[in-house]
Amino acid sequence: MTEARASGRVIVIAGPACCGKSTVGRSLMGGGMPHVAEAIGLTLRSPCELIQAKNWHRFEESTCETVLFHYDFTRPPFREKRAGRDGALTVLARARGLRFLTLWAAPADVDRRFRRKTRSVVGGHINRFEIRLAWRAFREMRRKRPFVARRDLMWDSYLRWFEFTSTFGPCPHWILRSDRADDGPTPLTGTKPAPFWDALPSGSAI
Repeated sequence: MTEARASGRVIVIAGPACCGKSTVGRSLMGGGMPHVAEAIGLTLRSPCELIQAKNWHRFEESTCETVLFHYDFTRPPFREKRAGRDGALTVLARARGLRFLTLWAAPADVDRRFRRKTRSVVGGHINRFEIRLAWRAFREMRRKRPFVARRDLMWDSYLRWFEFTSTFGPCPHWILRSDRADDGPTPLTGTKPAPFWDALPSGSAI
């Protein structure tokens, strides 16, 4: 396996599938969400790049001062409790400056987005007559679904993520709630906070 190299600072934007990671990443790259950018220390005066976990090998080529790293902790290795076998996570140990921004959203909203994405991805493959790819995407989506549809499994994923990030020492870690996105994130205190998504409005979205 080729050894990954992280250049400069890495800000991890993490959460379960379809919680809004891509939306937040694109907004930050475009100069949006100033309260969030200020809190996490992101400035666009220096080169910045958004890299998804599935493309983690791009770290080897990146020369940007700051990398926004899009990580879905419903990826197979992490959800199967094999984080050490996820090559994408090796870049974190090599980052010279590491920060975490974990996204929260109401489970009902996440599940609704997930089902919409499943229909879009599978339907797109079918429309292009890519039946094998459609079946492969459907099977992977079906394996992920419980981790966004069941609150107990989603909460367990968050707890394991918080425990995993705590292994990197005192790295700054913020929580961005969907109902408070305009106000900016709040620092994570401890690795086992109480779940609070029951209080989120059912139609909330990042």
